[in-house]
Parts: sequence; structure tokens; C-alpha cells
Amino acid sequence: MSTTRRIAGSVAAAAVAFGALDAVWIRQVALPLYRAEVPHLMASSFDPVPALVFYPAFTCALVPRGPADRGPHPGRPAA
Repeated sequence: MSTTRRIAGSVAAAAVAFGALDAVWIRQVALPLYRAEVPHLMASSFDPVPALVFYPAFTCALVPRGPADRGPHPGRPAA
């Protein structure tokens, strides 16, 4: 598999995982908490533009910092 395809697959997998986890977090924890504690800071309606800018940028920045195959660990013998 080429490096480009591997990176694209990693970005896609990270986007799906991050989107699913963040959706659960926002719906189950953040929204109820924010509505109860700081309703004056909540927007009156949803604006998708910030999300469309943040999520792809964050996901693309996150993937290169994830675990990678960097060869054998110095403390372990090679397989």
C-alpha cells in the first residue's frame, strides 16, 4: 500500500472515530451542562461553518502525531 493511501486511510479512520466520539460527548455531556450552567453563552442557532473548519483541520493535525510503526523497541529483541 502506498504511503498516500495509508495516510488517507488514517485520516478517514480518525475522522470517523473522532466524529463519533465527539458527537456522543457533545450530545450527552456538553450540551446539557452548558445549557444548565452557561445558557447566556450558547448560540441561538447552530452554525456549521466553525465545525467545517475545525474538524478537518484538527483531524489532519492529529493523524501525524498518532502511533506509527517505528521499528523494534530498543528494549525488546527484534522479531
